[in-house]
Amino acid sequence: MSGEAVLILPDLLANWPWKRVVNPHLSPQIKAESMEWIQSFVSTPRMQGVFDRGEFAAARGRFIKSFDDFTKAVVTQAHDRALEYVRDIDEYLPIRRETIGAKQAFIALEFDLNLPDEVFEDPIIQSVIDACSDLISLDNDLHSHNVEQARGDEGHNLITILMHHRHLTLNDAVAWISNYVSKLVQSVLNDLSHVPSFGEEYQADVERYLNGLCNWVRAYDSWQFESGKYFGMHGLEIQKTRKVVLLPRQWLVLYF
Repeated sequence: MSGEAVLILPDLLANWPWKRVVNPHLSPQIKAESMEWIQSFVSTPRMQGVFDRGEFAAARGRFIKSFDDFTKAVVTQAHDRALEYVRDIDEYLPIRRETIGAKQAFIALEFDLNLPDEVFEDPIIQSVIDACSDLISLDNDLHSHNVEQARGDEGHNLITILMHHRHLTLNDAVAWISNYVSKLVQSVLNDLSHVPSFGEEYQADVERYLNGLCNWVRAYDSWQFESGKYFGMHGLEIQKTRKVVLLPRQWLVLYF
C-alpha cells in the first residue's frame, strides 16, 4: 500500500449490543423454502387473513408517508447533484435520514405485531426510529465513500461535507463521524431504558419491535461487507483489517 491513499474504517458499532447472529433454525431446507416463498410473492394463510381484515391499514399509512418523504428527499439529492451543491451538516442530516430508505424497511417489522398507533407516535419510540435510521445512513456514508468518490458522486456523503465545510482530512472526517456515532449509540441505549409502558398486553410486541430496529442496524452493517456492493470480493478481509485503498477518480464501479 506504499504511496496509496488509505481510508481507515472505524468499527462504528463496536459498542452496539446487538451482534450478528444467524437464525439457529435457518437450515438449508428452510432457507430454500423461504426463498421460494419470497420469489413466489404468495402470502401465508395467516398473513393473507391479516391483510383481508385490514390490519395493515395503519402500517400501510406509515409506509406511504415514509415513502413520500423518501421520494421528496431523493429529488432534493438529485437537485443538489445537478447544482454540485454540498450541504452543511445541519442541512444534510435530516435529508440523509430519509434518502437512506431505512424507515420504509422498518415498516416490515410491524406486520405481525399487535401495536396501536400511540406506540409509533411516542417521542421516545420516534427518537429510536430516527437514531437507527441515522446509524444506518452514517454507516453507509463511511462504507460507500470510496466508490462514490471514484465515480465523482460523493456530494451526498457526510465525509465529503466535513472535508468541504470543516476542511478536515479524509481520516479526520472519519474520526468525526466515529465520535458522532458513539454519541448516537449512547442516545439509543438511553432511550431504550426510558421507553414508557403501553400496557401489559403490548409489552412483548414493543420489545420485539425495538429489538428488530436495533438488529436491522447490525444487519445492514454486516451486509455492506458481505454483499460485495462496496468492497467487491474483499469485504470480509476489509472488515478485519479496516483498511480501504482509495480507488482512482472516475474508476468504473461494476460490482453488480
